[in-house]
Amino acid sequence: MGGVGAAYLDAREQQVPSVTAIALLFFVSFFNGAGVHFQATKVVDPLVPTVSFITAIIILMLVMTPTYNFLLNGEGLTVRQWVGLGLALLTVFVLVG
Repeated sequence: MGGVGAAYLDAREQQVPSVTAIALLFFVSFFNGAGVHFQATKVVDPLVPTVSFITAIIILMLVMTPTYNFLLNGEGLTVRQWVGLGLALLTVFVLVG
């Protein structure tokens, strides 16, 4: 129980997120739901190559995560994130070509 108490005290000292952060979270959640619906309809379509489609979705999530971090927290990309984005773009070009 000692760990729970420490976590509770730590959580009480946190600030409430801004209205902009919450609005951005709702905005992103809406598009996430739309994306899940779009993905579900495309995966069952026999004309769509499923592996390439799911890989593209994963790469999109890889690209959007640091972007949302920048928008919500104002943190710039680290060298590791730049390398990850570059490799994600390279993967897209390999899939398309």
